[in-house]
Amino acid sequence: MAAIHHLTELFEGFTAKPDIIVDDLPSTCIAPFVYDVQKVESWATLTDTIIERHVDRSVA
Repeated sequence: MAAIHHLTELFEGFTAKPDIIVDDLPSTCIAPFVYDVQKVESWATLTDTIIERHVDRSVA
């Protein structure tokens, strides 16, 4: 999805989503934005929603 939205230059790399996160500062692992994938019509719609709400395109 980063490539579709021309955002690849914002990332150093890509990896699979972790199933388990172990961190000595657990508060850093809490995602401030939670989306229920069961309540969206498609991954593309979800991606568009996240980008619309959380990516400031004015700095690009």
